[in-house]
Amino acid sequence: MAAGGKIRRWRLGLCLAILAAPLLLALVFSLLEVYSGWLVFAAYPGPVEFMGNGRLFGTTYVSVKWVSDSAVPGPCPLVVHLGTGDFGAN
Repeated sequence: MAAGGKIRRWRLGLCLAILAAPLLLALVFSLLEVYSGWLVFAAYPGPVEFMGNGRLFGTTYVSVKWVSDSAVPGPCPLVVHLGTGDFGAN
């Protein structure tokens, strides 16, 4: 009888390990996605720059910057489209 109990415990442990493995892999990939970011910089022709976070599955830009050139004055080239109208260089 004692050997049968050991086999049952061994089978139960194996089943739990098989069920826990996908959960552990999902946790590892989630942490990898969260902590494996890097800064991304992009420039649009002219004085417009973007900054964001690069991740394994895409890039999210969180900042846009327009630096005016005192040698070549001009309006801001950025326009934000709102529900009540455009907000931009006007």
